[in-house]
Formats: sequence, structure tokens, C-alpha cells
Amino acid sequence: MDSRPWRCSALRALTAVLASAAIGATLCPRVVSAQDVLPPNRGGFTLSMGLPPEWRWAAGVSVGVHNEDESKVTAYVDLGVYHDLLNPMTSALGALAEAYVGTRGTFSEEGGFDGGVRLGLFSPTTRLAIGGDYNIRDGELGLILSMIHPFQRGGVLAPGGAIRVDYLPGRGNSVALGVRLPIGQPFLGRTRPRQDHVSLPDPEPPPIFLRPDTTLSEAVANAKAYAHWVNRLTVPFMDQWSWGADGALERFARDMDELRRHLTPEPGDSALPRTPVQDTEAYHDELDRAFSIATSGHGLPSGTSTSFGRETAQKAREIILEHVLLPYNRLLGQKKDPDSTRGLGAAASGEFYEWLTRETDLDFAQLRVTTWTFAQVLDLVEEVRAYTFGLWKDSRFVWLPFQLALRPEDHDEQHELNAIVERATRQSFTKGNRRWYIENDQFQVELARMIREAEDYHVLWVHDFRGYDAEGDPDGEGFKQVTDAYLRALID
Repeated sequence: MDSRPWRCSALRALTAVLASAAIGATLCPRVVSAQDVLPPNRGGFTLSMGLPPEWRWAAGVSVGVHNEDESKVTAYVDLGVYHDLLNPMTSALGALAEAYVGTRGTFSEEGGFDGGVRLGLFSPTTRLAIGGDYNIRDGELGLILSMIHPFQRGGVLAPGGAIRVDYLPGRGNSVALGVRLPIGQPFLGRTRPRQDHVSLPDPEPPPIFLRPDTTLSEAVANAKAYAHWVNRLTVPFMDQWSWGADGALERFARDMDELRRHLTPEPGDSALPRTPVQDTEAYHDELDRAFSIATSGHGLPSGTSTSFGRETAQKAREIILEHVLLPYNRLLGQKKDPDSTRGLGAAASGEFYEWLTRETDLDFAQLRVTTWTFAQVLDLVEEVRAYTFGLWKDSRFVWLPFQLALRPEDHDEQHELNAIVERATRQSFTKGNRRWYIENDQFQVELARMIREAEDYHVLWVHDFRGYDAEGDPDGEGFKQVTDAYLRALID
């Protein structure tokens, strides 16, 4: 009998299943967008995700080669359930039970029924599983090793979907490749964006061929040098790492000594120690000088500037703050790949050039020099970013000091600070907020009091609430909070 009809029907059926899953994943809307509603304080409702299921079901399809039986091709549909054996919060280890049915055949013989059951251990953290596979057709139990991995955030083919690879060494090194899709887990693969990083544009800035005045070059160089110290003094890097504690401490001491020497007057100098505010003021004075030279076309000594030059420098600061510093710092804590301010700087350059041509009477030569000066300031900001990234080795922790665009007098009063925070967060402060400064030894008592007094809900934002301490023993403070605060509040 010709086996090609079987082969075609099996492969067509499997292809149809995979295609249906892919089409469903493409066409089905995601539930995450439904959460973009009004906040509770404005009449919106909070979507309750409930507790995660204790038994997690999944179904899948796979194709493979059964090498022990004349290299027969296999096609299976499986149904399985997973249950945590350890703390579900860790997803470290659980039991995985599955049943599969399908067909097994070759290119020269008609395929027949095949199926079996599997039972083993699966670690969602490592994506690896090990267990036993009892095949009904062979009537034997064999070892099975599996890798179940989504390979991308959100899953493949459908939310929460994962690629599965099975390996059975005792059956002639048989292998199978398939896909596994969750059942009854509506939030799996939907609670986070698929891309785990922000892509910042990194265009190559167009060259501006210019031979600047020597005093302009000096002013730009001084501004870059002061910006380096502004960055180091306002966002000091103290998370030194080494193979040993002594090495890390040595690096930390070396960096702090550099800061100390920078702030300490030269021997014999009667001046008071230098302050970070002085570096910030010196930085902005050099920016004023640079733009004054660019707009006037005349060299100026250090410490001098023109009225129009200061106006132009202030406009440059406002644009850099709005189009570079604020957008970049809003991404704090997020991976950025590529990590660069050049794309943001391109938008800032366009805004600055439009202002120059619309609001000033600069001639072509002055306009060209002023544009070059602004590009140098953008390079300065990018150099600060690159330096900070070199320290952290992680774009999530890079912060650009607002002092690169704000003078000390721009944020020395509370209403100015409030305005900066509102501008950065794009949210306004609301009235009725209260805050308390609490010593560490008061925190547990105050927390328990707040929980017991809560009438509708209580939100605790804390970095750690473990059931066990560092030694592996039950955490006493956590136990007290659960029994004396949360349970009592629920009972009362």
C-alpha cells in the first residue's frame, strides 16, 4: 500500500494546526490594551488578575524521528498539566504529567496509531525537564529529556507559547520538535511588552566643517571638562565591583580620592574647598561664553559673555532639557539598545535651528558657527552618557544630570523642584498627600498600624517581603506582619 497519502495527511494536519495557532496569535487581540483605562481615583477600575492557577494545563503538537524503529517519522498531539512542588514564586521545580497520541510511520510503510504517557520533573526557571516516557505501541518505559522555552518575551505563535525539544536517548536517540500552548491562563505572556528594551535611534550626525575661533574651542573644551565633574559629583558611582571586597574598596577609595583632590584647593591657596555648585556654575558660564562668541563673531576671554549670547545659551538649555535629558531619563530602569542620545539630539538640533532662523537675525556665518556650537553641546551630553554607561555596564542605570541644562538657581526652591518633577513625570502633584520620615526601628510598627486601620485597601511598596530569612529560617518580622496585621485587618 502506498504510504504517501498517510504521510501527506499527517503532515497536512500538523501544518494546519501550526498555521491555525500562528493565525490565531496574529489576529486575536491582546488583553493588555484593555487595561489602558482611567485610574481608580478618576472613576476607573483595577483589573484583578486573581491567584495563579495551581494546576497549569497546556497542549501541543510535535513532529520527530523514532530512530529505534527504522527511523520512522512521528506526529503527536499532547495534553499536559504542571504543578509546583516548591514555592510557586520561584518557579524552581514542579511535576509535569502528559499524555500524547498520534501516528508513526515511514516513507515506505503506512503509519499506525502511536501514543503514550509521560511523568517527570520540570523547572520553568531553567526551561529543562526530565522524566519517563511510556510508549503504548512499544510497551516500554524510557528516559526523556526536554527543553521547553519561549525564546522570546510573550511566547511564540501565541501568548505564552513555547518551543519544545524532546530527546529520548534509550530509543535510538529519538528526537522531536514541537510547540506547547497554555490552556486557561489568560494573562500568561500578556503582562509585559514583547520587546524587553527600548530602541533609541543612533544616527550619525551630519558633519559641520568649521575652523572655530580659538577662544570658542577653549570655551567648548572647558564646558566639556566641567560637565565631566558635574556628572561625577551629582551622580557619583559607588557600586564598585571586584573579585574580592578589598579590591572593590580600593577602587571606591581611589575614586573618592579623585573627587577629594578635585574639590581641594592647591597647596598654599587660601580659597575655600570647591563645591559641586561652583562646577555647575562654571559649566554654564562657559556655555554662555561659547554661544556669545558664536553669535557675535568675536573672541571673548573667560568669564565674559554677551546678552544675546546668554539668551541663545538659555534657549539651547531649554531645548536640550526638553528633547534630550527628560526623554532619556524617563527611560531610567529600562534597557536601551542601541543606547544613545544622538537620535534625541537630532530632534533637538532641528528645534534649535528653527528658533535661530525664526527668532534671530544672525547672518549665514554666525548661524553656521552657532549651529556648530550647539552640536558640540550635544556631543558633550553623549560623552557624559557614554562615560556613565562605561561605569555601570548597563544602560538601565544611566542617568543624565539635569544640571547639564539647569542652573543652580533654577531648582533652589520647592516650587521649582515640583515643576521639574511634574515635567519629568508628565503628572501634576495632587493635594492631600502626606508623608512621614520614619526611622527603621519604627517602620514595622507603623506598617502594622496602617494595615489595621485600612478600610478599603492598603498598598505596600517594598523591595522585599520574604517568607524565609538569609539563613533559610522562617522570617519572624514577616510572620508578625501577616498574623498581627493582615489577618487581623481581614478578621476585624
